[in-house]
Amino acid sequence: MPVSARWYNDAKTAVYVEFSDPWTLTELSTALKQSRALMSSVDYSVDAIWDSSKTSGMPKNILSHFMVSNADTDIPDNQRAVVVIVHGMFLQSFAGMAKRLLPRITKNMHITSSLQDADKKLRSLRV
Repeated sequence: MPVSARWYNDAKTAVYVEFSDPWTLTELSTALKQSRALMSSVDYSVDAIWDSSKTSGMPKNILSHFMVSNADTDIPDNQRAVVVIVHGMFLQSFAGMAKRLLPRITKNMHITSSLQDADKKLRSLRV
């Protein structure tokens, strides 16, 4: 599956959403449902890592998809930070634009360029 969600660690403190080319908004929606199900299975705060390091782009209309209230814009009550791993200037620019245009769903979003940096960021936020 081009977009998948699973626990990032055995402690179940973070959900890992991984993207690979090509992926669709439908596949993203399915992974987000899986991510929310994982988060709702525990009674404490959970972080998320969205790893787009294996993808070079995204589907058309992705911004408009998140600008309209839908199930994909629902944030679980116990979700804390979301760390997005992006490679390349295009995806970094897009992530920055999303933070500006979608402040409600990106307020706890952080952008990194590697899984190692994402892990460090989550550890620093949990201290």
